[in-house]
Amino acid sequence: AHHRVLMYSLLGELVSDVELPSIGAVASMSGNPEDADFFLSFYSFLFPRQNYRYDFDRGQLELFQKTDTPFDPSHYVVRQIF
Repeated sequence: AHHRVLMYSLLGELVSDVELPSIGAVASMSGNPEDADFFLSFYSFLFPRQNYRYDFDRGQLELFQKTDTPFDPSHYVVRQIF
């Protein structure tokens, strides 16, 4: 299983499915209703906890704060198989 971030309008209509960096988990989310962005903390089997900023105007999730580790995740693949 993995987390997804879905945004809905106040009428309950799906507005956006935020594309996360990989299969993983959202540890926390924060923001204010009047702001043009929100922040989330994400981690996975390959990545330690990292903080991201979602910009509503651009509809884009960007890395905000990275945890440096002596590990190169590009050598590995995470797949979910049922």
